[in-house]
Amino acid sequence: MKFYDKIFYNIRHIIPTIGITGLTMMPVACTKVDLREEKIPQEQKTDTLIVQHDVLIEFTDLNKATLLSLDTLQKYINDKTVGKIYLVPTNHWNNYYANTISAMRKNFLEPRMKMSDKLQGYGDFDFHLGAASRVPNDSLWFVENGWTINKQFQR
Repeated sequence: MKFYDKIFYNIRHIIPTIGITGLTMMPVACTKVDLREEKIPQEQKTDTLIVQHDVLIEFTDLNKATLLSLDTLQKYINDKTVGKIYLVPTNHWNNYYANTISAMRKNFLEPRMKMSDKLQGYGDFDFHLGAASRVPNDSLWFVENGWTINKQFQR
């Protein structure tokens, strides 16, 4: 099968046109513009660089009240060298059923998470199997804030 395609333009005239088009676009392409850079007045600029680090607070069912006290969390929130504060549940939480999951969320964790945007959940809650599915709003709240629920059973 043969086919012939006729080109209706002279290639000698197209090559210089492409070259001129490329040359006119070069100054625009080589200009370095950072749109994310904020315009900070000179008097507000500081020469000190604050290096931030993340903090992991591991807590269990038994020590959560002392490790996640409002004063302790407020101390980390006010520290300018702290970037994110991860709340990590450890050990087993299998003695938590639907009513205790809701109570822990509403009375304990939710007020702490509302303190600052620096606070974020991390890790897995090992609740009693099937208990978290009885309170879907609470389960969604845990997932939205960074935790997982019964990850070892999800396959």
